[in-house]
Amino acid sequence: MEGNEPLPQTAKLAVDSGKGLIFISDQMGRRIIKLLDRLFCDDLGLVNKREEELIALNREQRRSHNAEPIAHKALLYEQAGALEMSRLLWERVLDLDPMHDQAALKLDRLEIEVMTMNAARLKEKAIEILKKVGPESARLQYSKTIQLYEQILAMDPSNKGIVAEKKDLKERFQKHEGESPGLKPLSVVRITMDNLFPSLMQQYQEQPIGKVTIKNTLERDIHHLKASVYIKHFMDFPRISGEIGVLGPKQSVDLELFVLFNQEVLNLEEDLKVQAGIELSYLVDGQLQSLRESKALTLYRRTAL
Repeated sequence: MEGNEPLPQTAKLAVDSGKGLIFISDQMGRRIIKLLDRLFCDDLGLVNKREEELIALNREQRRSHNAEPIAHKALLYEQAGALEMSRLLWERVLDLDPMHDQAALKLDRLEIEVMTMNAARLKEKAIEILKKVGPESARLQYSKTIQLYEQILAMDPSNKGIVAEKKDLKERFQKHEGESPGLKPLSVVRITMDNLFPSLMQQYQEQPIGKVTIKNTLERDIHHLKASVYIKHFMDFPRISGEIGVLGPKQSVDLELFVLFNQEVLNLEEDLKVQAGIELSYLVDGQLQSLRESKALTLYRRTAL
């Protein structure tokens, strides 16, 4: 807590008598406050080295008003495994000292670690649903996990662990889809997309920003193959590519990808990593089928070119 901030008037309490800690659940403020009972600890000879260090850093922070005590607190929280709190503190360090020699690198690494942890939880949930119910019920968790993997790889392309996790999850889904009585999806061989500039939004209406390479893995023709692109917040609706009338068995084709931005892109003050959703739709024996993929890219600030 900062300075002499008052405690909440209505709250629930919990204590850890082994460490001399008091936890206050501030439901109105939607937070947990942790207090150290110094007298209790002294009476019982309890030593809370990390808490004492945090108290000393808080005291130094109030006295010095510079970024270093906050940076030290961020390192302590990271060592304790509280990555979100550490990331929040490093952001405060950058606010106070934009040229700090560690903050930017720490933030990038912590963001990757947090996304990796979230991806692991999502993957576990996706596999659980996949085994118990089936691929279609697990598709939402699957898509979210793949998107996180792509975001991590956009920041750290050489992350072999994430490449392996992504491959493993895709193979699990392909195996279950192959065992299901429904049709197998098309094979997306490759997706290439440029990073995008708001200042070129008019040109993008006519010029493709990339392409998707598709292979027909079925033993029959597919008809009316189309691809669409959608970037949340910056497009009002998906932009559909040209149509391929017929794609025969084992044949491959490239579909160009287009975007139609709304005016929101002109408000971007800084570069932003976004997920572009790509949806393929086609007919097999008169039945409409679809397949969704995503691709991470950078949407540059409005003044960039």
